Parts: sequence; structure tokens; C-alpha cells
Amino acid sequence: MKKIGLIVILLGLIGWPGPLVAGSPQDKEVKEVVVLPRVVHGGDPQSKFCFVKVPPVVAFSDAEVSHPGQFANRHDWALSEDGEEPLAFGIDDFFEFSFDVVLVGTPPGTKFAERKEAGIIITTSVAGEGQYIINTDAHEVVAFGGPFPFFKFNLSYSSGDVITLGIKYFKDMDGKRKIVYRANDQSSPALAFENLEQGIPGPFFIKGYIQTVINTEIATNSAAAAFTNIRWNGKLLTGGTTAGDCR
Repeated sequence: MKKIGLIVILLGLIGWPGPLVAGSPQDKEVKEVVVLPRVVHGGDPQSKFCFVKVPPVVAFSDAEVSHPGQFANRHDWALSEDGEEPLAFGIDDFFEFSFDVVLVGTPPGTKFAERKEAGIIITTSVAGEGQYIINTDAHEVVAFGGPFPFFKFNLSYSSGDVITLGIKYFKDMDGKRKIVYRANDQSSPALAFENLEQGIPGPFFIKGYIQTVINTEIATNSAAAAFTNIRWNGKLLTGGTTAGDCR
């Protein structure tokens, strides 16, 4: 994994090439992404959140996550058809989704109280959230939660590394719905779902995200991430609107 400066993250205007997980998923009308700030947790409402959205790039920065609040700040961006609302998928909407991501933490994080994380989240209506993440404190590349079969790569992630993350959701020759996780040039086995629905139950929403644990003892506690080369079913996601918001 190579290192990259924080200024590139904030601008988020370049990408890194990477191969895709092979497969033939069915098409869904994904044309855009929509930014969803401050989701799930109450978080720190006084932090300084900034985003830039220039498909196939999304860049997030969340500075001074150091005020009293509920656990952590989380900010999502979701695949969308119109750039206004997240696009809902059903259990048999099979797909490939990948991007290159670089996550930088200040401080990088050597314990959970300084954790910074980013990655892919799939939010379902009935089965919770499946997460495929990198983090800066435990240095993990790991998938877990909700309907996701657990899998951990034998990789170590550190603040500033660039990594390709991808998932392939498909129906295998044996009729079972399965998922393959990808990290750089490594892939997991095809893992069958063991939940009641034996798949990702709909409606579900496909997202990227960044999360920073609140630390009131570190005034500069911050994180930034750039998601580049966002690909949907093997194609770069381009043609959406350019947007940004900083305060």
C-alpha cells in the first residue's frame, strides 16, 4: 500500500487504477451518489465536516471531532439514481461495487478511543448493516455485521494507505446467493449467506462512509478520506453533478 498526502484527500480529484472482481451482475440504474452527513449516531454536531463530490470521486473531511457527543461521527454517501435520494435494491439485485480509498487520521489512532474507519456499508430494512471496513487503530480489513458473512483479510491497514475495496453479490451455480470481498489483488472465497433470507434482504442501500470516534481529550481529533475510481458493475461512475459543502 502506498502513502498519499492529506491535501490530495481533501481535493479528491485523482484516482488510482485497480482491477475489478470478475462477474456478470445485472444492471441497476445507478447514475449518481448522494451525500448523507451525520447519520446513525448523535455524534459531535460541532465538528467541521466538509465534502467534495465529483463522480467518480467523493472526498470527506471531519475536523475537530472533540466535543461532547454520542460515541462517533459517521458520514455516508449512497448510490443514487437522481442525486437526491439513495437508490433502493432488492434481494435479487446482484451487483459489483468497488472503489479505491485512502483514510487519514489525526492522530492516526493507536487505540479504540482514537479510531478512524472507512469503507462500504450496506443498510437493510430488516437485517441491520453489513460493513466492510478498514480502520486505523486495529489496522483491520474486515467484513462483518448484518447479513454479511464474516471475513478478515490477512492485511494490515495504516493511516494514509491506499487500498482497493470491492464486493460482488451474485447467485452461484448451486442456486445460493453469495458474496466475494476484494482487497487490492486479494479476494475472499465465495461466501454463502447464513441469515434467514439467505441474501441481502431488500430494500437495501449501498454506501461508502467515514467514521471518527469522538475524543474530547484531543482537540485536533480529525479524519479525512478520498474514495476514487468508484465503479458500478465494472464501469466508472461518471456524469453526476459536482457538489461540495464546507463550514
